[in-house]
Amino acid sequence: MKNLKEIRQFIASTGADAWLIYDFASTNPAFTNLFGSLDLTRKCFVIIKPQDTITVICHIIDRFAFSKHDLPDIVYKPYNNWHQLFDVLQTELYGFKKILMEISENGLMPRSSFADYGTVTKIKEMVPCIESSGDIFQYVSARLGDRSVELHKKAAEIVDKVKDEAFEFIFRQITERGSVSEYEVQQKIMCAFGEHNMITDSVPIVAVGKNSNNPHYEPSKEVTAFIKKNDLVLIDLWAKLDQKDAVFADITWMGFTGKKVPDKVVKVFDIVKSSIDGVLEFLDSSLPKRPVCGYEADDVCRNIIVKKGYGDYFIHRTGHSLSTGESDHGIGVNIDNFETHDTRTLMDRVAFSIEPGIYLPDFGIREEINVLIDNKKPFVTTKRQDSIICDE
Repeated sequence: MKNLKEIRQFIASTGADAWLIYDFASTNPAFTNLFGSLDLTRKCFVIIKPQDTITVICHIIDRFAFSKHDLPDIVYKPYNNWHQLFDVLQTELYGFKKILMEISENGLMPRSSFADYGTVTKIKEMVPCIESSGDIFQYVSARLGDRSVELHKKAAEIVDKVKDEAFEFIFRQITERGSVSEYEVQQKIMCAFGEHNMITDSVPIVAVGKNSNNPHYEPSKEVTAFIKKNDLVLIDLWAKLDQKDAVFADITWMGFTGKKVPDKVVKVFDIVKSSIDGVLEFLDSSLPKRPVCGYEADDVCRNIIVKKGYGDYFIHRTGHSLSTGESDHGIGVNIDNFETHDTRTLMDRVAFSIEPGIYLPDFGIREEINVLIDNKKPFVTTKRQDSIICDE
């Protein structure tokens, strides 16, 4: 089992007696990261203590699925019926005062919640204190290995190139035809992804004018607006290489199809940009000194926008996790004290987006970058936008 020594040290640092991983049908990423995706059909529990052997409690039928994990430091306790399951759990957890489980305290960290209410309630009859395993879960499931980091950086280069091509396409089409639809630009981006062996979980956002004030606006063949001269355009695109262990790169850039961006737009863009600068400065100065939680970074970003008088127009979290998986929204720490209260820490080798936005009635502005924490420092893995792209 990978990183077992570090996992045990992590458990000990929390003061917990054990980490209790509950899984059903290989649906808990904490379980699958340790054991792989096994063909399990019944409830399974894994008990990892700061020392001693690991205990796996599984149904007698599912015991065969663990054959490749018959290791000296793993003890198996098969059960037959639910009465036996509870008896084994009671015996193995006897005397424990505090354990960690994949729960979401107050329901505010759903991406760390994989234990159902009934199971947690039953375990609480045996152990008085159950706390979230959010950080150790993240340590096992969301940190990026060397290969994933390199694939993420390659994806960032390609996504940035595709973004440039998309804006060039817009400017060219307006010059030649007078306009181009959001949908045409979106499909141009999707074709470029295919040419670079990139995949994505959903189509990119291309939003002109007022459509840019909807954070999740998505043009389609049936519903699309036309981009014309002197229009503001938001492009949000994300993709990853179609390879094992790949991680998404996810960026948002703003463009203007004229020579000079209106002052009111520049003003809002500069505020959004300064809020990102503030987060990076906060992380750069704070991480070497102490653990920093995701909610704290959100507070820094949001407070900058609030002080400028635009707090009511920043209507989503500051950023989301980037990790391996099928979605650009990973299972690690989010930069969030708005939609949720993310108390997970920004530990080494976790990645995330920073993407503040201000959405006014007639237009919206968002900038999005990706950040990787390493050696207790934030490293921006995507290009920064210093000013709005213009048609020059």
